[in-house]
Amino acid sequence: MTKILDANDWLSVQVHPDDAYGLEHEGELGKIECWYIIPAEPGAEIIYGHNAKSKEELRQQIESKDWENFLTKVPVKAGDFFYVPSGTMHAIGAGIMVLETQQSSDTTLSCL
Repeated sequence: MTKILDANDWLSVQVHPDDAYGLEHEGELGKIECWYIIPAEPGAEIIYGHNAKSKEELRQQIESKDWENFLTKVPVKAGDFFYVPSGTMHAIGAGIMVLETQQSSDTTLSCL
């Protein structure tokens, strides 16, 4: 499936399961995405992953709700490409237009 997303504001932080988890718990395949940044305003960012180094640190950071230090923000510009594998927390920031190619699946877990 291919889409064009034009984010005027931050989109929700999401994570998609892999195929095994998706089939077992959601009854459908998981999802992998690829993003090609078409245009992006100066200073635009995406969220791509998190900073936790262990499961315990992940748990602590989620419980503290310190999202600014937990989530990894990456600056983007036109022409950038991102592979977003299953299990990667991600979000598209304001001022970014993305050509998104993804597995055809509706399995999405919204994080924020």
